[in-house]
Amino acid sequence: AEPREEKTPDDITESDVPDMNAVVRLCFHFWEMQPVEVCGQQGYKTMAELNASRTTPWEAWLTIKQLKQPPEPEEEPQAEAKAEPPVPEQAQQETEELWPEDAEHPGAEETQPEPEQIKETGGFPDMVRLEEQLKTLRAKKLKAWSESNLLSYIKTTYKVEAKTVLEAVAKLDKGAATHFVKRVEDTLQMI
Repeated sequence: AEPREEKTPDDITESDVPDMNAVVRLCFHFWEMQPVEVCGQQGYKTMAELNASRTTPWEAWLTIKQLKQPPEPEEEPQAEAKAEPPVPEQAQQETEELWPEDAEHPGAEETQPEPEQIKETGGFPDMVRLEEQLKTLRAKKLKAWSESNLLSYIKTTYKVEAKTVLEAVAKLDKGAATHFVKRVEDTLQMI
């Protein structure tokens, strides 16, 4: 028998993955992934759930391949050149997902800045005033404004790392801080 030429993940075609079992075999071959990991990458707990889903074997393969393979070297310079523009777009998408009411007027806060509402020190909002506003919101027992939920929102939307909401807000740049303070003030007006 002739030795078979070793395929790479990029050589895999749709005909190579006729079913989820083939996807599992290939994932194990290339990345030593267990079936439970393959399911988890697709958002399912068991193979039965994955097989019953509308996800095709080819889609499952492409998703896992994209997650497991590092980007091509020629893509890195482009990614560096475009490092800043995707962040606001991604932040807007996450804002729409986490705060649907913001999606009604995307970009409105950028076109209509309200500097008179923000006492700024070094580009950041007045922290004492913000702290009072957040206490008012928390007193209303609004789940989205709990410390943990709000910290998670700030971290994912504005891409900052911090242990408290106030620490996270202090790390925001002027534009992000303005957006966040506007969000707080808009919510205060609604309640």
